[in-house]
Amino acid sequence: MASIDRRHTPPHVDTTGEHYVFIYYVNDSDGNTNLYNEKYDGKTVRTADDLTIFKSITPKAGLGVLFSGKVFHTWQPPFNSKVRCIINMNILIDE
Repeated sequence: MASIDRRHTPPHVDTTGEHYVFIYYVNDSDGNTNLYNEKYDGKTVRTADDLTIFKSITPKAGLGVLFSGKVFHTWQPPFNSKVRCIINMNILIDE
């Protein structure tokens, strides 16, 4: 039996311009979204070892989360749930 990869995705920001991220969880699931204390500064390369978790969010149907697009974030694939369904929006800010 193949082992399941339970690691989170690499820390990232969705786009480098000024924006907010809105995540809407469509269903209950495991596979948390992790938000980190550190923010994208345009120069520093970050790995999970460089970051500290600010908040770990468990997907619950109907929950929405809004955060600055400069916040590094990751997500984990579900292990116990068959499906992790989200709607992800990047809200750009005109300067």
